[in-house]
This record gives sequence, C-alpha cells and structure tokens, in this order.
Amino acid sequence: MTPDAPVPLHDDERTVVRRRPGRPRSAPKTAPEASTRDEILDAAARLFAQQGYEGTTTRQIAELVGIKQASLYYHFADKSSIVVALLDGTVSPSVSFSDWLRGIEAGAEVKLYALATYDLDVILNDPWSMHELYRIPDVAAKEEESGRVELTVLQSRYLELARECAQLGSAAPGTLSVPESDLVLIFGLVESIVAQRYWGGLSDRAAYAATVPRGCLRLLGVPEEVIAAAADEAGRLIASYPGAAPRR
Repeated sequence: MTPDAPVPLHDDERTVVRRRPGRPRSAPKTAPEASTRDEILDAAARLFAQQGYEGTTTRQIAELVGIKQASLYYHFADKSSIVVALLDGTVSPSVSFSDWLRGIEAGAEVKLYALATYDLDVILNDPWSMHELYRIPDVAAKEEESGRVELTVLQSRYLELARECAQLGSAAPGTLSVPESDLVLIFGLVESIVAQRYWGGLSDRAAYAATVPRGCLRLLGVPEEVIAAAADEAGRLIASYPGAAPRR
C-alpha cells in the first residue's frame, strides 16, 4: 500500500448516514395523529374564518401547517379545492346519519324529524362557519364541477322522507298532501339555518332550530298529534345513534 492510499475502514468503523425522505417541516404537527391533508383543511378553515376566503392564500395556509406551498399542491390543486373538501366535511356527518336511519324501523315522520334535528345541530355547531362559503362564486363553480356528491345524496334523503310524509299527511291514499315540486322546500327550510345563525344569540338560534323540524312536518300536512309523537321518538333515535356527535 502506498503512503497516499486511503486506509480501508472495517465495517464496525463505518458511519452510515441515512437521509430522511422529503423536506423537513418548518413547524411540528399540532395533532400527531392528523394527516397532512387534515392539517391543511384545519389551517385553511381557521384562516378563512379569521380573514375571509379572498384574504387567504395557499402560501399562508402552507405556512400555518409548516409545509412548503408545493407540498400543499400535492394534496389540493388550488384554494377552491380546499374549500370544496371542507364543505363536503360539513355534509358528511348528516349523510352518515341518514345512512344509519335507513336501517332503523321507524316512521318516515320520525326519521325526517330526526334527520332535520341532527343536521341543524351540525350546522349550528360548525366552528368555522364553512356553510357561508357556498355563496362565493368560484367556490360554487368548483363544487358544481365536482358533482356535489355528498350534498346531492343528502338532498335525495330529505326528498325520500318528505315524499313518504306527504303521503302520510294526504287525505286520499296514494296521493301527496302537497305538490311534488314543493317537496324540495323541506331541505331548503333546514338549510335556512345557515343565515339564521347570525341572528340574535345562542338561545335565539337554538329556539329557531327547534321550530324547523316541526315546520317541515307541518308543511307536509302531518297531523299535530303525530308531530308531537315524532319529536319524542326522534330524540331517542338521535341518542341511540352510534356514530360521531355532530361537529361542523
């Protein structure tokens, strides 16, 4: 061996340096169990609530999460895609509840009362007011493009139950108590709570929400005594639901 040749190292003298894949985060995870996608959604919701949709950029969202802006685009194509994902999350709990109701033995009036009550609670307890973003033009366009799958399913569940209740409220068997075209008003009545949540205080909003399920059944011609019984049974149904409690 020449004097200039490197001295070979034995295996136990080698130091192996392994590089971790990906770029390091600039901030630690706020919730260790949360995925990066969920962290992006949570950060976006917080920023939208604090400074509005137009005033929030994807760069700000990425910085709050502690990732690069390019990493955010791995999960979402653009800002409106983030909003659509958030809006789907505001509907999913009620869709899951309506799925569960389909396997329950109960009258249509009880199921409609329960679904409206659960859905209203979900909307009123939305910590980020995400429903307001439905009014933003480019968000609405993006949601239309995506097919609004979750929202469409929820609307169809309301329509099914409304039709059954309208048959119950009709004086003649096989007919409806209201025109078929009016059945869509039931979903609209429930969603009206989105605007009402900004009227008065918490007690005012809760009182308004309590009137909506009754109003739905009255609109469909369901007798008052049936509505009263449905309210009691709906409360028991919601209490027995094994899924997650409403949170929007």
